[in-house]
Amino acid sequence: MTDTAILDNSTPMVSQVVFSEILDEDRSASGLSGAGYSLLRRRGVNLGWVKAGGVSDSDDEEGRRRWCHDEPVFLPQAVVIDTSVEGFLSKTAGRVEAVLDGRPVEDVFAGVDRQGEFTAQAGFVDTGNDQEIVTVSFTSSDDPEGRDDLWMKAAWLSFDDEDPSLRFRFSFGMDGYDDPGRDLRRQRSALRLCRQWFPEVSVVTESPTLKRRLTRILNISSMVFVEPIVYFNGPNGGAQFHHDVERGHLGVVYAQVTGRTFWLALNKDALMRHIAAFAALPAGREVRPFCDRLDEVLDGVLPEALEVLLNRTPAFVGQLVAAGHGFVLGPGDLLLLPQADRQRCVWHSVFCLGGIMGEGLSLAMRSDAVELL
Repeated sequence: MTDTAILDNSTPMVSQVVFSEILDEDRSASGLSGAGYSLLRRRGVNLGWVKAGGVSDSDDEEGRRRWCHDEPVFLPQAVVIDTSVEGFLSKTAGRVEAVLDGRPVEDVFAGVDRQGEFTAQAGFVDTGNDQEIVTVSFTSSDDPEGRDDLWMKAAWLSFDDEDPSLRFRFSFGMDGYDDPGRDLRRQRSALRLCRQWFPEVSVVTESPTLKRRLTRILNISSMVFVEPIVYFNGPNGGAQFHHDVERGHLGVVYAQVTGRTFWLALNKDALMRHIAAFAALPAGREVRPFCDRLDEVLDGVLPEALEVLLNRTPAFVGQLVAAGHGFVLGPGDLLLLPQADRQRCVWHSVFCLGGIMGEGLSLAMRSDAVELL
């Protein structure tokens, strides 16, 4: 393995992760599993074993330094998952189980609208998107004609029938065409809509202490959460390497509320250095032709060789973990992902750990003092 210390000028992560590339499940079951390791498996591909090592919190100054250098910021136990939200989480888990059993999303969540601000209208499906389950539009007492065009999209995270992971995304307008960042009022409405369907999102959005901490780390005077997504990463599932850059957003905060996930997260510059270093190894010959234009290639459709390296190569996972880019998140843990633009953004990849589908909350962060034109 290449000496990763010379590849990276970023600070080692706060959450130390131990990695083993042993992939013989029979031999590992009694050994690594018994030692607290969890198998990294996504879409039928085994990528090694991980476990969390020593965990220490980063103070806000260190968090700000990392944020300013476009590095992920890990904040263990930054939100409280207690009895005040356990009832919400239990209801959500039951509803998600019903969706997985094939019941229509609109029927499963019908009861949440009876006393709420928003009323669900007919659901529809984008037949051109095989991952979409349904899109539900909404009206409110202030907007009975539905001119705000608020919606929730439920979708699978992959095309793999063995991957149960799904997400519920809340926004407005014509998805993929309209610029949601131009309308902060409707972004706020979409967040309230998310809170009506998933009240547990309040552990992030309604915590004055957390908001003060995040404004210190992001070095802004005030902030607002927008574009909420509620994730359910299931066994054998998770998200492949990607970024979340959107105009006007400073970055994303991800909160784990149930279950556990493993993340690889590093900024684009560091990722390109690691790809180039792996390409110099005998095992990396397939990606060498792309190394002279990695910046451009990463912004487009990934060539198969590069996609395999990023998402299906155990040795590359080990290289990134050795350099400090692995994070194990449990209930109450947060991960902040800077997303300034395509050059200054954190790329990340997610795995479900263990046999339980966990719930996570993803919210974009923006300054409410900045009006986008």
